[in-house]
Amino acid sequence: MLIPTLIYDNFFRNPDEVINYAKQLEYFSNEEGRWPGKRSLPLHEINVDLFNFVTSKIIKLLWPFNFENIYFNAHSTFQKISKDYTNPGWIHQDVEILTAIIYLSKHKECGTSIFESKNFNTLKNTEKKKEIYIKKKFKNELKYLEENNDNFEETISIKSRKNRIIIFDSQQMHAAQKFIEKDLDEERLTLITFFKEINGHNLKWHGPECNRN
Repeated sequence: MLIPTLIYDNFFRNPDEVINYAKQLEYFSNEEGRWPGKRSLPLHEINVDLFNFVTSKIIKLLWPFNFENIYFNAHSTFQKISKDYTNPGWIHQDVEILTAIIYLSKHKECGTSIFESKNFNTLKNTEKKKEIYIKKKFKNELKYLEENNDNFEETISIKSRKNRIIIFDSQQMHAAQKFIEKDLDEERLTLITFFKEINGHNLKWHGPECNRN
């Protein structure tokens, strides 16, 4: 693991302004069923100033003393998930280096959990998950989801909180705890950023440095 899991509250000074902006955007389902709900177009295409602000601040949280010498390739989008998604999230891992999630809705119980595999078990029913997300037919989802999720043990549980960011190594298994809450009608809104490359002069990674003698 290169990056430790980090939680930071009050990421934006003006979260309501960001939320209002996000609500004005158009959202799209993934034709391959790779994720639940819908996502906006990439921020670097529609609001480069916001993209630069968000990604730079994430880098500063991790490398506060040499952030000016770090170069990266990142992808950032808003994601909203409707109340149609009544089951928990599927445990999965991302292909990038670093994942950052900013919670922007009022949900308090729709956070993220980090998992470890039980006895080297692997992901199951990935194609079935994609089919369910494409067709949005959730009647039998819980059966397939549990066959996948039962192979993993929760090690970290992070509650969702408006304007909270969590940052973690993309290779860690993780999942949304759930997408809906009783008596809360709004969609679960997040801003998700994936860092595909991170480079820089004398860049040191937290995990390897921690394990040096």
